[in-house]
Amino acid sequence: MGDPKWYDDLPHEEKDNIDQGIHWSIGFLSAFIIKVLLIPIPCSGIAINLIAVLLRELVYSGKINRPGDTVKDIRIWMTGAILGELLAFSCIPIWWTF
Repeated sequence: MGDPKWYDDLPHEEKDNIDQGIHWSIGFLSAFIIKVLLIPIPCSGIAINLIAVLLRELVYSGKINRPGDTVKDIRIWMTGAILGELLAFSCIPIWWTF
């Protein structure tokens, strides 16, 4: 699936900013949801996100043209996942009392 035209027209720096925002959001939201709703085990959201980001970046994306960008994508995604896990960890006692 190709990128939309408006995205193709952006300079590389703006595309990178959008990509990093999406990576961070996916990591954060998925870790939070996994932790609070599905698997309330320590580091479950982080572990599942690590598997997901490695599959996405190393398997499904195909050939790596810019290794630095791939490492940055993984780092940003996992930063979001760690923060999502920490927030979920603080919310679980509140969530389970209802």
